Amino acid sequence: MINQKPKGGTELQEDYLHKYVDSKLLNEVQICTSVPEKIPLHPTKVNILWQKNSYDQGNLHPWFKDKSNHDKYDWYVFNSHWNYEHFRDHFDIPTHKSVVIKNGIDKIGKAPPYQKGKPIKIIHQQKYMVKTFMTLTIMRIKICINKQSNYLMLII
Repeated sequence: MINQKPKGGTELQEDYLHKYVDSKLLNEVQICTSVPEKIPLHPTKVNILWQKNSYDQGNLHPWFKDKSNHDKYDWYVFNSHWNYEHFRDHFDIPTHKSVVIKNGIDKIGKAPPYQKGKPIKIIHQQKYMVKTFMTLTIMRIKICINKQSNYLMLII
């Protein structure tokens, strides 16, 4: 059965937050994902910008280039060191207000060996952040097939 309500990376990560972080703690913070000020800054809560977009996206560049904006958030959370380093290098994001967390998924159990004619489950792992969708389309895609399972892994 195909999931009729698939979730993207942001929704999956927010689900993990609510699953593993105490709700009292979550009520003390205001988390904005990726686009600065897409939700108003909260006057009494700790404001966190959870940045998962690439540093060179046109809609982000003007906001981050203006250093007066950097003090608007109490914390900047990045989903990779690559992402953090690019924001730091290009926009001089305050290091004392920045933290890197890892993205994660639940442990995947060992799947039975693939049987011809059965559906293939696909896992997509983004090895390097891409600058734009066009960059993604012209990159070489390396396909690794694990012969012991029915997973096809695309490493970009």
